[in-house]
Amino acid sequence: MKPGGLFITGTCTDVGKSVVTAMLARSMCRRGLRPTAAKPLSTGSAPPGPDATLIAAAAGHAPRVFRSFPTPAAPDRSARIANESIDPQRIVSWCAALSCPRLIEGVGGWEVPLVGRWNVSDLAVALGHPVLVVARNHLGVLNHTLLTCAAIEHRGLKLAGVALVSDGPDPSPLEHWNLDDLRNRLKAPVEPVPHYRTMPPPTSDEDRLLDQFWPGLGGA
Repeated sequence: MKPGGLFITGTCTDVGKSVVTAMLARSMCRRGLRPTAAKPLSTGSAPPGPDATLIAAAAGHAPRVFRSFPTPAAPDRSARIANESIDPQRIVSWCAALSCPRLIEGVGGWEVPLVGRWNVSDLAVALGHPVLVVARNHLGVLNHTLLTCAAIEHRGLKLAGVALVSDGPDPSPLEHWNLDDLRNRLKAPVEPVPHYRTMPPPTSDEDRLLDQFWPGLGGA
């Protein structure tokens, strides 16, 4: 595993990856660190895109995006629709050149196609950072999360943990059961994240998440 970075993936799209990434970046800044929060590939909007903008603002720098495509689809499909091509090695080199500590946010879930048969998982393997899984806490999350975590470890990467994002402002009993079941089945930390419609003001939640998912990072 390569130190200095964390790769953030999801069990699906729209599960809260960007908010969790921004929370981690903000906690790092508060500790006197200067993180780089990047989203190498973005789709569904004009560049740099709302996700890259959100996480960069939390980290205190301009958006970091390698390529962005307007069609809301997997990057491989979006690039083909735009009659453009993506060189996988250039993506890896771009990410590797970012200053540490760095937070790299993927696109959608673990096996979303980026270029041909080269997926999010292949980018994560090339970078070698521990992987944080973000999951929406609703019915079906156990299967989606356990499959994703098993796939990450099968590729030889360290599972940093699971950020389990509440599905609404009033957690149901199911959400508590899901948290308990995942903690009983995974060795990595599983931490609840409150439901946020927009980026919340600074909270102790983000410090808790950083301590759990990136222990020993240090700082002020």
